[in-house]
Amino acid sequence: MPPSVATHASLLLKAAAAAAHLHPKPFFSPRAAPPRIPSAPAPPAAGGSRYCPTTTTAAAATATSATAACPWFRWPPPAQAPVRGLCSLPHSGGGGGGGEGMGSEGVGRRRRVVAPAVNGVAKDGAPQPPPPKLLTLPTVLTIGRVAAVPLLISTFYMEGPWAATATTGIFLAAAVTDWLDGYIARKLGTPFGAFLDPVADKLMVAATLVLLCTKPLEISLLRDGPWLLTVPAIAIIGREITMSAVREWAASQNTKVLEAVAVNNLGKWKTATQMTALTILLASRDPSLPAQDALVTSGVTLLYVSAGLAIWSLVRMKLPAWLTAVPPDPRAYGHLIQLCAESGHLAAGRQLHARLVAASVTPSNFLASKLISLYSRADRLRDARRVFDSIPQPSLFAWNAILIALSLHSPDPSAAVRLFASSAVSPDEITLSTLLRSLAASGPALSPLVTGELHAVVFLRGFGSDLFVSNALITACANAGDMRSARAVFDEMPRRDVVSWNSLISACARAGWYRECLDLFQEFVRVRSCDGDGVGPNGVTVTSVLHACAQLKAVDFGIGVHRFAAESGLDMDMAVWNSIVGFYAKCGRLQYARQLLDGMTRKDSISYSAMITGYMNNGHVEEGMQLFRQASARGISMWNSVIAGLVQNGRQSDVLRLLQEMIASKVLPNSSTLSIVMPSVPSFSTLLGAKQAHGYAIRNDYDQSISLVSALIDAYAKAGFLDTARKVFKLTEHRSTIVWTSIISAVAAHGEAVEALSLFNQMITAGAKPDTVTFTAVLSACAHSGKVAEARKVFNSMQAVFGISPVIEQYACMVSALSRAGMLKEAVKLVNKMPFEPNAKIWGALLNGAAVVGDVEFGRYAFDRLFIIEPKNTGNYIVMANLYSNADKWEEAETIRSMLWGVGLEKVPGCTWN
Repeated sequence: MPPSVATHASLLLKAAAAAAHLHPKPFFSPRAAPPRIPSAPAPPAAGGSRYCPTTTTAAAATATSATAACPWFRWPPPAQAPVRGLCSLPHSGGGGGGGEGMGSEGVGRRRRVVAPAVNGVAKDGAPQPPPPKLLTLPTVLTIGRVAAVPLLISTFYMEGPWAATATTGIFLAAAVTDWLDGYIARKLGTPFGAFLDPVADKLMVAATLVLLCTKPLEISLLRDGPWLLTVPAIAIIGREITMSAVREWAASQNTKVLEAVAVNNLGKWKTATQMTALTILLASRDPSLPAQDALVTSGVTLLYVSAGLAIWSLVRMKLPAWLTAVPPDPRAYGHLIQLCAESGHLAAGRQLHARLVAASVTPSNFLASKLISLYSRADRLRDARRVFDSIPQPSLFAWNAILIALSLHSPDPSAAVRLFASSAVSPDEITLSTLLRSLAASGPALSPLVTGELHAVVFLRGFGSDLFVSNALITACANAGDMRSARAVFDEMPRRDVVSWNSLISACARAGWYRECLDLFQEFVRVRSCDGDGVGPNGVTVTSVLHACAQLKAVDFGIGVHRFAAESGLDMDMAVWNSIVGFYAKCGRLQYARQLLDGMTRKDSISYSAMITGYMNNGHVEEGMQLFRQASARGISMWNSVIAGLVQNGRQSDVLRLLQEMIASKVLPNSSTLSIVMPSVPSFSTLLGAKQAHGYAIRNDYDQSISLVSALIDAYAKAGFLDTARKVFKLTEHRSTIVWTSIISAVAAHGEAVEALSLFNQMITAGAKPDTVTFTAVLSACAHSGKVAEARKVFNSMQAVFGISPVIEQYACMVSALSRAGMLKEAVKLVNKMPFEPNAKIWGALLNGAAVVGDVEFGRYAFDRLFIIEPKNTGNYIVMANLYSNADKWEEAETIRSMLWGVGLEKVPGCTWN
């Protein structure tokens, strides 16, 4: 390899290590293009140091280009993390300063290999420095230490008072020169010292240990335990032999392995302790020294400490070298990362990830999927996404991993759908079920646009028979507002499990299909009885069905569900008991519901909330407040139940007081709390409360909550601030059917029929599916503005386009539109064609329309039917009396007023201050 290539390749390795230390790379970083290798820099103009290449401007530019090509690999700028040349490392000519010796660990240092020069000029044309001198001061000192070994042995065996002092002096001089020649070698750049220095150190220390073991002192400590010096001596000498073998093996491996066995501070501490112990033991052989036993004891102790440090430093060096040399097994690492993910040990998983990056493991979809799972379970979705983005060619396995991570842990569940929309991967069952679950959780803002497409993909690819896909499709269709498609998917399933039944039953309960919910429960019980396979309703089923029973006030059916749950041995957990208490409370069986609540061994905030809601719905405000005060655990749901009850019962002043108490008890209102409070704001004298609630919502990131946005639009519109309601709507990011309906109702109530129709068309274009409330708002706006043609078009599109059967409210709006336009005969024909009996809303619309056009005959026709349905409604009498008066039929008008007084009613005078 040319010297320039070797130099810059080594520089890149060191820079990568520095970059990995400062900026840990994500897994599977895409490789940058090979950098251009600049020519070797010129040698220094003056000075006696060895030529040592460093990072030049060209090399820095190359690093910058590599960083630009690979944004995941961040090359630290020279000002923050300078990259030194290889020769800027301390040379290993000596032990104490630059290495350990046997002291020195200098053999393990990397050397720059320079190609031989021809006539003083390298192959690349750059001039070369002159060859270093062989005999320099560090070399002479090292040779002197080698020559001092025989002298040390001779003085050790001599007799006389000066022998111990001479031996100690020779060893101490060798220890000092061990540090000195290393320091000078680094200054002068002596290559010969790199070879001879560790030999001299090991020879001197080994000779001293052998001498001490062969001729121990005649003292009590060593006389009773002659092995006390043998054990540490064997440990120290064995460690040096093993370390030499490790370094010889490391030299045959890659540069990273060689770096793993370089000098560290632990080796230096070992060397210092070792030299001190041997010096004390040699000096203690002088019989004239006082406290000879204490010196020997301290020397032996330090020698054992040195032996322990020697063994520990060997382990600390050999293990990283082995881990660096042996490439990790991707399958084994994948299973280890999976264990870390399942047990929640993120730190251990990141360490495994770092080892994979350091070992430059080939990208693997298997490993990537395990890392994605690790990071997503720890709520580090950004790291999981980086792992996925770094895969060169992600397979379907990796796609499924990132989609599952996003659908389960992302705050925006639709992120999985948006990510997969940018791919060209063919989905499988896992992909489709994951995307459908993500759609179900994303709400109606995105579901109607994508659910239909995924529905088609499911059946075109033949996944309709897959149980998990079908279950997810039922939930997605239901959350998109397409209950008919959800029921069709359920009916076409060849096999159903309890999740299938619960998905549709819960969807019906949420969508207001309460009667269908009860029918499905009966069918589920019947299927269970016929099959006998043990798969039947569970606690989730019972909870959904009891909610439907409470809404329908189907007390007998709910009692039967309760009996079924008790007799069939269902797992009656707290959620089931809460639903049972809530059912009886909402149906007016307050005493029995309270008995069930008091009999529960464990209660939570939802338990009390269910009972409090029952009290409030039935007008028992004081009992509800008393139970609220008695509750031990007041969660946010309980506070919301009490506030909703106060709003429902017209206790606005108590609402504000309770809100203050709630905040004082360190329970902060959430989006549901604000949604409950907002309808009562127009009852206040000013909009200060609404603005405060709105500001609180913005500060706490609740301003995008669908229920709160709808409540804000309604509150501002009812208070006369229609422009503010429009602004709230425009600032809403995800406009669901509820939000569209709120703004349409707001502008319709202000008589803006053209804007209401325009918003309705925008809603259809945006992909949101209108519901019955939306149609009621649009038809009401058309009726009050005389737009009969538009009303007909919207009314006819309900069944034909959207598959929604008109209910009594939509018929009432059409009757009002026709009658107000003078089409009273057509209005009566529409009433007669209705699939159900007309109620007071229908006849009231006809009466008001007749009053607008002044048609007494049709007015009396409607009034007679209203008199039968609601004889105590004073408004009907007043409208009919005024209709007669406007037609100059004063006697008939007086007759109507007499009828009003005859039933004990009177007109309540209006006022402007209430």
